[in-house]
Amino acid sequence: FYVAAGLNSIGIQSAGGAGKVLSEWIVNGYPPIDLWDVDIRRFHSFQGNSRYLKERTEESLGL
Repeated sequence: FYVAAGLNSIGIQSAGGAGKVLSEWIVNGYPPIDLWDVDIRRFHSFQGNSRYLKERTEESLGL
């Protein structure tokens, strides 16, 4: 299962590169570059609770 999402406003700029990397990963069985910067496993467990997320969301511009 592969997902390329959550790119926010930079998504349009990143779409071509994200699509290329994801397609190469699917075809070859491994990503062609280091994707740690966008890996969901980079988050800590405390960042997954509702209170933390609500408080951080309120810090974002426009919300």
